[in-house]
Amino acid sequence: TAYKASDSAARFQELLRHELGSVNYFVDLHLQTVVDELRSTCTKLFEKRSQLTPRDVEQVEAGLLSSAKELVETRQFVDTNWIGFCKITKKFDKYAKVRIGGWFLARVERESFVTAPILGVALAL
Repeated sequence: TAYKASDSAARFQELLRHELGSVNYFVDLHLQTVVDELRSTCTKLFEKRSQLTPRDVEQVEAGLLSSAKELVETRQFVDTNWIGFCKITKKFDKYAKVRIGGWFLARVERESFVTAPILGVALAL
């Protein structure tokens, strides 16, 4: 079978779409988990607000610090994946002599893992 650049480009785009879906799913699920943990921490805090013990305060602080750490790690995951998508599409464009990188990266910029409100969740802390 003769090698066709269009076939490899189509396969590459399919793989990229699949990976985008995986990254989006992970970030969306992870952020929802962090938000749920924050809500739980805040609920406990407000329910006991008049009877907080030093142990309760420690638990709330630990919960907030854990959530903040998770948000930082999520931001790093997003940045790493953005860089990865940039590099892999640039390399594919160079070797396959096709130009899909610009189109694909414009799409990536609109994906939920890039537009996720990580900063908004962090500000809520």
